[in-house]
Amino acid sequence: MWRSTCGLSVRAAERAVHRKWSRRLYSHNAAKPPPQSTPVLRTQAEKERRRRDKEKAILSGQHNVDTTLPFPSSYSPEYVETSWYEWWEKEGFFTPEIHDRLPHAVNRSFSMCIPPPNVTGTLHLGHALTVAIEDALARWRRMQGYKVLWVPGCDHAGIATQGFSSAVSEAFVRLCDSGLVYRSEGLVNWSCALESAISDIECRHPFTDRLLPIITDTMVDMELGTGAVKVTPAHDYTDFLLSQRHSLPRLTVIGGDGTMTTLCGQWLEGVKRFDAREQVIDALIEKRMFRGKKDHTMSLPVCRSSGSGEGVRRRPESGLL
Repeated sequence: MWRSTCGLSVRAAERAVHRKWSRRLYSHNAAKPPPQSTPVLRTQAEKERRRRDKEKAILSGQHNVDTTLPFPSSYSPEYVETSWYEWWEKEGFFTPEIHDRLPHAVNRSFSMCIPPPNVTGTLHLGHALTVAIEDALARWRRMQGYKVLWVPGCDHAGIATQGFSSAVSEAFVRLCDSGLVYRSEGLVNWSCALESAISDIECRHPFTDRLLPIITDTMVDMELGTGAVKVTPAHDYTDFLLSQRHSLPRLTVIGGDGTMTTLCGQWLEGVKRFDAREQVIDALIEKRMFRGKKDHTMSLPVCRSSGSGEGVRRRPESGLL
């Protein structure tokens, strides 16, 4: 009996102490925690001003080119190039005439020509990469005391008019005499406006949707679309390979001037390719063979020189074995 009463007394005392401290902890008179600070929202202009102030504080000197200073969080060309150009001019690194007066000058020369980039395509970072490397090499040699000459190059697009095409012709003749050049039919990107072949870099390759005769081949994905694809051996690179595999005739239905050839029939001969498309639809409707049409987004190749739509046609071409 004594043990039971003692145990009850201890538990009651624990509950009393728990209630007492609970009231103190959750009392309304207890000090409230400090409110959390609301994050400050800054505008883009404010962020730009703070960034410039930070850069200005770092670059305190007029000719400060200390590379041990901290960099900003994001790349800033103005920050990186500050004072460097002025420092190079002050040291005379851009003036070869005073080379002999430089304390670190050596009796050695370094010359390099800037090869122009191929500007027939869209300019990208790769065009600037080569020039940046050459610029670093020229500056490195200049800092070593060399007499440096970095000559800007010119555009090579007019190389044929400058009399250098004879070297290309000479190399081609030598390859022919050595039996390394063959001639057969192949596909080229063709400009109907220029009536000439154009390079791959001047043409955007299309994904067309033309209805043409069907052959059976494992290259065709039967689960994609209707399972039927066009086959134009004389006007498509993939179909040209299929024609070699299946011995298909390579019929040129569009001439070099962009008009339909005699292989399309007299009613289409000489008709422009886009006008022929409408005439074919009208003929199918008249014969009750037209199943309908719907809008379809497609890519068409465009010649960068003439601005006209382009295609692919069969022509005799030379290749290197």
